Amino acid sequence: MCNYCVVSRFLCPVFCLLFRFEDDFRPLSPNCQCPACSGGCTRAYVHHLLHNGELLAGIHLMQHNLFHYLSFFEAVRKALSIPDNEEQIKAWDRLKMQVHHSLVV
Repeated sequence: MCNYCVVSRFLCPVFCLLFRFEDDFRPLSPNCQCPACSGGCTRAYVHHLLHNGELLAGIHLMQHNLFHYLSFFEAVRKALSIPDNEEQIKAWDRLKMQVHHSLVV
């Protein structure tokens, strides 16, 4: 267990991987409109919260993930409701791009 990980020896490797976010002041995802990202939550801030064992980190991450899950399934419903096959394929392609851009990298 490293000096910075105060949670447990099982989570230590996960927390150490997050050191790349220590000085990263970008939002969790670029162009994200979720409550966490639009409210100014940055990767460095979530890193800080995680390393200090604050419950607020989980809340911010849950807001971010739920926003993208709900957006994803809304897009799936829209794509399934399109009767035209070619338009449906275009909708699925847009959906794939939306999922790709919502990932935290």
